[in-house]
Amino acid sequence: MSCDICGANDAKKRARIEGAVVTVCDRCVSLGEEIPTQAIHALAERILPKLSLPPELDMEMRPDAAEMVKNAREKQGLTQEQLAAKVSEKGNIIRRVEEGWNPSLPVVRKLEKALGIELLETAPTGNLKTKIQKKHLTLGDVAEVSG
Repeated sequence: MSCDICGANDAKKRARIEGAVVTVCDRCVSLGEEIPTQAIHALAERILPKLSLPPELDMEMRPDAAEMVKNAREKQGLTQEQLAAKVSEKGNIIRRVEEGWNPSLPVVRKLEKALGIELLETAPTGNLKTKIQKKHLTLGDVAEVSG
């Protein structure tokens, strides 16, 4: 990982410099206050058990989602514009989804309901719950959950 201050490739520490938390190398850590990894994990252990994590954290878009949307839409005899109107979205959203773009969760849920398909599947690894269980949290993960 590269240092956010000097760009060196050996950045392994986190530090608060002028109010911002950054990843820094051993040379640049002295420019601010180092944040020990234990402090990050202690904060995560205090905050995360209180959170009820949504089941979507374990989900990701299926690799064939674009094809599924297009096939289901055509099966119902709908144009992209008609499907867009049915789910209260713009036509270019449907076009982009059918081209492989991953939309936001609310759009995915509307498409699933309108087309009677499931576009999400269980993510294999790397999600937040896995990180919590293995205690491999970064400060960014904590900020994302608590923010």
